[in-house]
Amino acid sequence: MQINSKTNGIRELIQAFERSPEIFTRHMKLAVNQNLRDVQTEAKQNHRFTARTGMLERAIQTKDADENLSGSVYLDTNIAKYANIVHEGAKPHVITPTNRVSLRWATGGGFKFAKKVMHPGTAKDQFVYEALENKQSSIQQRYVDAVSKARSEVGL
Repeated sequence: MQINSKTNGIRELIQAFERSPEIFTRHMKLAVNQNLRDVQTEAKQNHRFTARTGMLERAIQTKDADENLSGSVYLDTNIAKYANIVHEGAKPHVITPTNRVSLRWATGGGFKFAKKVMHPGTAKDQFVYEALENKQSSIQQRYVDAVSKARSEVGL
């Protein structure tokens, strides 16, 4: 007894599987980078701090996805040295002069001087984390769409 079997399209299926890693990676990398930009934009637009110079908004940067599909939204302290303090907050602390004998600040009619002052601290404003939370559903949908596009491009 002899059983013969013929499969149609097996070559095309093998070729689709061979192409799939590059296609999947390309679509996912695009999705990661778009998601990073969305979180960056959301963080720049929705925060509780009072923007005076715009430096803190400019300090919200992205690093595009690498070959491992890993990217990031981060605060560039070269642009705004105080970015982490605003984001993470600061505990109450003493401020003392570093290059002078006393501290000086302007008041309505002149100046005040002190050898040290007690800073009350700063409440944290975790606007980057909140932006990520706000964009969670659109991020997940973009990944679902990327996988779907990759599958259809491969032919699966």
